[in-house]
Amino acid sequence: MFRVDGEIADRMRSDGRVLVIGSDRLASLARRALPSCEIAAEATPLAGVWRLGHESFDGVLMSVAADRASEPIVRSIRELAPDTRLVLSCPPALEPLAREALDCGADEYVLEPLARVEVEQAFGIPVGPLPLAAPSSEHDVLPAIAALLESLGDAAPGEVLQRGAALLMQAFGATGAVLRIEDCAADAGEARATILEERITRDGRTVGVAGLGPRQRGGYSVADATRLASLTRVLAGIFEQRAATRRWREVAWSDELTGLRNRRYLEQRLGELIDDAARRRARLTAFLFDIDDFKTYNDRFGHAAGDDLLRETAELLRRCTRERDLLARYGGDEFAVVFWESEAPRVAGSSHPTDGLILARRLCETIQRHAFRCLGPSAPGPVTISGGLAAFPWDGRTAAELIAAADRVLLDAKRTGKNRVLLAGEDAGEWEEGGMLSP
Repeated sequence: MFRVDGEIADRMRSDGRVLVIGSDRLASLARRALPSCEIAAEATPLAGVWRLGHESFDGVLMSVAADRASEPIVRSIRELAPDTRLVLSCPPALEPLAREALDCGADEYVLEPLARVEVEQAFGIPVGPLPLAAPSSEHDVLPAIAALLESLGDAAPGEVLQRGAALLMQAFGATGAVLRIEDCAADAGEARATILEERITRDGRTVGVAGLGPRQRGGYSVADATRLASLTRVLAGIFEQRAATRRWREVAWSDELTGLRNRRYLEQRLGELIDDAARRRARLTAFLFDIDDFKTYNDRFGHAAGDDLLRETAELLRRCTRERDLLARYGGDEFAVVFWESEAPRVAGSSHPTDGLILARRLCETIQRHAFRCLGPSAPGPVTISGGLAAFPWDGRTAAELIAAADRVLLDAKRTGKNRVLLAGEDAGEWEEGGMLSP
């Protein structure tokens, strides 16, 4: 039930006369809901309006038509009997039409099946205080909302909607629920057919819907429609806030020039990956490299060409790595790759993983062979890189230690001739001597 002005005016006597305009079923429901009232019934709106013009009634209960045909009837009733309380009745699926009819002159609406207390309240019949509902998980939604907020973490939009749909299903004891906002949707339970829906709007336009399937026990009331509207607003707000947070986080963690992750993200994520590798006894390697003589390209071709060189290098890096590898622009012309593998527990005497060397060789060769568009035919020669590899846990047990180890051997590679990748650790000399990448 919805109030137009916040309060019920023109209260009706508990033994007043009520005209029911609608089916025999509606008249039967009205007699059960208003046992003290005198009920008169007319099957059609035309007959109902005619009778209202010839007899006096304290209230009118009229069913809502699915094609908005009720709106002119509501206006006619309001003109004929401006002081008579007019209440609309509808199934949950037609609840939006009942809301619209309030603007045409109806005072209230109730949802079917009719509940006595709600019908009496709609007509303004004085009733005693309502008994408090026993607390149950179906109605106690505040803890559920709090739990939803705590569980989101870095949840993607689809996960937010999925948990929201599950919350709706639980809160209303529904057989299923669906939650759709813009092009993202999720459902819970059996939500193929919804019978109670609430639109989600933004700036005056509909952007989604929340819907409930049939209830496991009984039907929905007007109070349920009100609760659904409130919960939908809360869930839509959570979704929008979560989406906005993710968008801003993506901006904060991305390098604008190359589209790769930035240094801030790399350092945070690397710490998480190291913790995970320690738990799983898995391999993890950090690879730092930069473009040899990058300043020369900037000076000779201009900073715009230098930016294009970085972008093309980032694209080549994407091609040479796997989707799950962590790629970042560490700063200036320096890039970073973090990759890892699950494996059996390490044993004493195990060596540095060879995967990093394979990746380094592939990347060096790819960059050397690539004809950079930004340099054109006047390129002074192939573009080369120098890099350093460091592996967890041999070369560092924290993100800072691992990056520092890779950076040290990167500097060694630059000092000893460039166009090479060196491996940190005790066997770095062996790699430099036998595995050096040459032009």
